[in-house]
Amino acid sequence: MTPGNYWIGVVSRAHTQLGVAGGFVQLGHGKRAPLARLRAGDGIVLYSPRTALDDLSFVADKAHWGTALRFGQLKISTHDLALIARAMGCAALARATA
Repeated sequence: MTPGNYWIGVVSRAHTQLGVAGGFVQLGHGKRAPLARLRAGDGIVLYSPRTALDDLSFVADKAHWGTALRFGQLKISTHDLALIARAMGCAALARATA
C-alpha cells in the first residue's frame, strides 16, 4: 500500500475535543469540500496550538505564519507531519512518518 497524503486541518480546540470524543473530524465549519479531499490512508493533524513554527516548511514567512493556514486545510509534507507529531508527543505517529 502506498502512503497517502498528509493534511493539517485548522480546528478550534473545542471542536477537536468534540471530534475525538465522537470519533469524527470536522473541517471548515462542517463544509463537505475539505473532507472530500481526504482518502483512506491519508493522515490528518488538527491544528490548534502553535508548534514548531521555525522548522515547518509550509511557513514561508515566520512573521505571518497564519497565512498558510487561512483556508482551514493544507496539504503538508511527511517531514512536517513528523515534526508536529513529535511536538505533540505522538511518538507512534512520529516514528511512522520518519
